[in-house]
Amino acid sequence: MKPTLKKLFLICLATLPLTTVAKNNSDIEKNTHNTVYSFVNNLNSTLKSQLHSYNFKGIKHVSTIQKNKQIIVQVTHDPKTSYSNMIEGIAETAGRVNGINFQNSFTLDIINSYCKTDLFYTIQSHGLDKVVIVQYEDLRGNNIALHRINKQLCKL
Repeated sequence: MKPTLKKLFLICLATLPLTTVAKNNSDIEKNTHNTVYSFVNNLNSTLKSQLHSYNFKGIKHVSTIQKNKQIIVQVTHDPKTSYSNMIEGIAETAGRVNGINFQNSFTLDIINSYCKTDLFYTIQSHGLDKVVIVQYEDLRGNNIALHRINKQLCKL
């Protein structure tokens, strides 16, 4: 009778920690998910507040997402309106227009925002890829341009 009780006792003990461990892992996953969500939300808010001071006609949506360990800034815009507005702004200041496009100019503004707020360092400290992708789409969802930016551009 003792060997049977011993086996039963061991089986009961073996099942107890598994339930607790599973519950703790679930809590850790929830906290990790909330932390990542909060971090990406913060990146998005910071970028939008930095770019809010500019008047960009033709931009429908700017958002920041995380895919695996990659941060992606998605910009949905009307290329014709955005480019026309940019050219109009340059013409008002009597500047040159040759060789300029909207995506390059907007990416420079994003780099400036990330450099001012040390977001490249923050992204790396969260264990994410040091390269941030800036992805441009037109209003129909077609990809227009893809830029890869990182903290090395802050030194220029």
